[in-house]
Amino acid sequence: MVGSLPRHVAMSVEARVGPLGTGDETGTVFWIARDITARKRREHEYEQIFNGVNDAITVFDPDTDEIVDVNEVYHELVGYDDLERIRELGIEGLSASDEGYTGERGWELIQEVAETGESETVEWRAERKGGDRIWLEVTLTPAEIGGEPRVLSIQRDVTERRELERTYQDIFEGVSDGLVVHDDETGEILEVNEQYCELTGYDREELLEGSIELIMPDDDPEYTYEDVIERIRKAREEGSQLFEFKGERKDGGTFIGDVHLRTIEIRGTERVLASVRDITERKRREREY
Repeated sequence: MVGSLPRHVAMSVEARVGPLGTGDETGTVFWIARDITARKRREHEYEQIFNGVNDAITVFDPDTDEIVDVNEVYHELVGYDDLERIRELGIEGLSASDEGYTGERGWELIQEVAETGESETVEWRAERKGGDRIWLEVTLTPAEIGGEPRVLSIQRDVTERRELERTYQDIFEGVSDGLVVHDDETGEILEVNEQYCELTGYDREELLEGSIELIMPDDDPEYTYEDVIERIRKAREEGSQLFEFKGERKDGGTFIGDVHLRTIEIRGTERVLASVRDITERKRREREY
């Protein structure tokens, strides 16, 4: 066989048909075809990605302040099947406007991202069909779609996370012991509750900006900064640590704390939690007897 038959290749063609000229009496027409296969493939790929991701996506036109498109996940998120209805409602009608999450504020953020070209992530209070309200983590990012400037809003429902954080905060502030969250490697103070502030005499900002050295007594070699860091390390590597600790308040007075160190996970990251119970009075009574 000298050659092989050509393979059939599928391609998309954009065609226009019309008369060759008004003075042509032959009835000849012209036919112009343009291969748009690559463009169609890109559009298909875009559509697959747009509707295949787990996050809800809204496409905004920053020039006209209009919603251009939404993906299937967004329809499920807000409960509206009709794109035209979503456009009618707009940001204002899909948000908890009475809580400050207004259409005006939303478009200001979109315009800012379009003008600066820099992405921005915010938390947004949305309202679903039926009135249920949810918390969204929204990332606004500039994009070019079909040669036109757009801003993509990529949204993730974080309602459950927010509720867990609120529960955690209620517990954190509701217990009677002083609580301190440490970085499990450096010992840095990441969070404290009000009870710990009252115990030490320092306010929250002072404790977060400082370190555990703030409450280390200068004249007692038994209680050192290095020893505390070593105990935090042991809590991470060996398990819970229980010990007594002598601390110095901001006013110069001292206290004895019954300390329990243990590892916990906060927002997916391992930390060491120190719960400190003031046993100063108990130790004083023991000495008296």
